[in-house]
Order: sequence, then C-alpha cells, then structure tokens
Amino acid sequence: MATLEKRSDSYRVIFYYRNERFTRSLKTVNKQKAEELQRRLEGNLQLLEQGRLDYVPGTDDLPTVLLTDGILNARPEVAKAISLGKLLKDYLKSFPPGKEKNTAYTERIHIKHLLRLLGRRTPIQYITSGALQRYITERSREKSRLGENISAVTIKKELGTLASIWNHWATSQGLVVSPVSMKNLNYPKKTEKLPFMTWEQIEKKIQRGKLNQDEKAELWDCLFLTLTELEELLAFVKHRWKGSRFPWVYPMFCFAIFTGARRSEILRSQVQDLDFEANEVVIREKKKDRSKKETLRQVPMAAPFRKALQEWLKVHPGGLFTFCKKESEPLTAQMASHYLRWTLDESKWRVIKGWHVPPFANLQPGEPRHPGGSNNGNSGTFESGDDTAIHSSCTINVEKRDSRAAPELGPRCGAGVSLDGK
Repeated sequence: MATLEKRSDSYRVIFYYRNERFTRSLKTVNKQKAEELQRRLEGNLQLLEQGRLDYVPGTDDLPTVLLTDGILNARPEVAKAISLGKLLKDYLKSFPPGKEKNTAYTERIHIKHLLRLLGRRTPIQYITSGALQRYITERSREKSRLGENISAVTIKKELGTLASIWNHWATSQGLVVSPVSMKNLNYPKKTEKLPFMTWEQIEKKIQRGKLNQDEKAELWDCLFLTLTELEELLAFVKHRWKGSRFPWVYPMFCFAIFTGARRSEILRSQVQDLDFEANEVVIREKKKDRSKKETLRQVPMAAPFRKALQEWLKVHPGGLFTFCKKESEPLTAQMASHYLRWTLDESKWRVIKGWHVPPFANLQPGEPRHPGGSNNGNSGTFESGDDTAIHSSCTINVEKRDSRAAPELGPRCGAGVSLDGK
C-alpha cells in the first residue's frame, strides 16, 4: 500500500516494491487530488504485481510508470533551449578545413554583428521574421567606417550568412527543426551606383563642381582605365620596383591586369600553374562551384605577362607558390594590400583603392567580364579590401554602368585587344 505525507509545499507518496522504498512528490497541496493520485498508483501497482503492466528495473522510473498508467517510463526532460550564441559558437568550431580564408574572415565579422544586435543569449526559437526586421532597422541606422549608413547590400549579406548557417549546417546537425526564412523583409532603399567613367571624365566633373572629399571619392570609385592608361600604370609599377628587394610586386600587377584573377587567386597561384609551352596560366578558383574544394580555369598569357613571370622566376626563392618572400611561404592578403598601397600612394595612381584595374582588356566579344563570373553581387567597382582584381561582374546593373562609361569605346571597352597592342 502507498501512504501520503504532507510536506510544507506539497504532498508526496511513499510506497514499497520488492522491499525497495520509493518516494515521489505529487506537486500538489490539494489533499483530494493527492488521494486520487495515491489510488491510481496503488491500482497500477496491483497490475504490475499481476504482470499486466510493463516495467524494466534499472531502466524505467517506477513512480513515473505507476502514476502515468505505464504511458511514460521516465520523467519528462525539458529540452534546453539553444541560444543563438551557442549555435554560432558550435558552427565556428566546426569550420570545414577547405573554407576560403577570406570567406571565413567575412563570416566571423557577420556573426559578430548578428550576436551584437540579435542577442547572444536569445533562444533560437525567438529568431523570427520580426526579430530579423528589427535587426535590419537597427543595423541600417549604424554608420560604416566611412561615416555612411550601412547599406542594404551589407545587411543582406549578414543575414545571408545566418540563413546559410541555419538552413544548411544547423539543420544537418539536428539543432533546428525548421529553416529560417528571409522572405518579406524590408530593407532600406539603395542609391543606384554612378556609371563607370574615364579618368578625364572624372577630372572634368571635379573641376566643374565644388565637391567634398566624399563626393570626389565616390567619383573615383567609378574609374576604369583605358588600355593606354593600363600600359602607363604597368610602366610606372615596373620602374617603381626595378632593382628592388621586392621583385614579385610587378608580376603581381601583371597577373591582376592580364588574367582578371581575384587577389586570393593570385596569392593561391602555384608555379606549376604557369605553362609557358602552352602559353597559358591556370587560375585556381574557390567560388565558382561551392560543391568542390577548388575549380580550375585557363587564361592565355599575353607577351608582357609572360615576360614578367619569366623574369620573376629567375629570382624566385623556390617552393610551391608563384608569389612568396620565402620558399613555400605564400604572401598574405594583408601583405598584398600593403604592397599595393606602397606602390601607388605617392603617385597619381593612389585613387586606385584595391587590386582592381577595370578596363575589360583581353576580352573577346561575348565573353563575361571575369571568367567564371563574380561574387560581388551588383557591385561594379572594387572597394578597399575587395577580393577582386579586374572588373568582373556581368550583372544587369554593371552592364548599365559600363555601357554609359565611354560611348566612344562601346560597352566592351577594348574587347579583343591585348595590352601589348597585338
């Protein structure tokens, strides 16, 4: 038989089964309800004695079995809600080894903003459309390092990182039960980018109007270089580093201009990728096909590019990578940016902000701006820190910009013409 015992906060039931004492709080101060539970337990205890109720000693919780008519065999455990901070922390620990360094770096920046505004301790079930819309509103009010409001493009990329982690990684790990949706969210309106312009066009606009530094910088962001200016730039870079301790800088500029490779692709290049017999260079891509660790494309070697590479290989320190200071030690993105600024900052070319020279040289009619396309969305210029070498996007927005840039050259701006004039 079972007995009831009144505690200060509630009743509890006490009973014996096979000489073992069991107790369980009934979580009620109502005597009538406690007696009902006592009778239920005693009735099920009789069924157990008769072999009409299942119970596995050492595995099942006997008081739970008797109080639930055998429906449950253990106390229900309340699932601990996973916080956004926990989810993203576990994701960062499981970074796939083949992930591009720049991609991982950008994801970490996005995650930092997501945790800051959505809340590190926020349970993931509270990440609703309303929470995402509040994120957009708050983020759009913040300023960038240049003093401008955070753009819709940036916010979309940040939420895109969250959606990718949530809908792919977290779902595969069984951490979420349903995908997070980015539909029907309202983003701040964006201003259409100015069309590409020649150096001369930009200087005329600056001379005509009283523009502040930000307005001038916006114009220079629209710069593309003609073939003549590209040759002048290469001549400047070659003279700047001639006989220096940094013989790899000039061939890096040639690599960017003649192949349209991204900065990361230039730094990833290997000596074995340079085929002087076939007169082509292999570019190692990581953004063209996300299902593969790396994809390859072949780009012809123009004569100046070929000569620059051959001269560099005569003093190459050895090892796997095309560009390095020491054997098998590739240059970092930070080092590449340093050499770019060191080269250009004290010259008229300082208006070039990143590893970019957007003239569309070496393209054949019908070819995209960049072999394999671009990962810059609708961006047509390459801002400081961008990972793209030559203007590469072939989206509608970019077509609109470059088609108005230099009417005398047409939308293909030098298509079918190589920089050596051949």
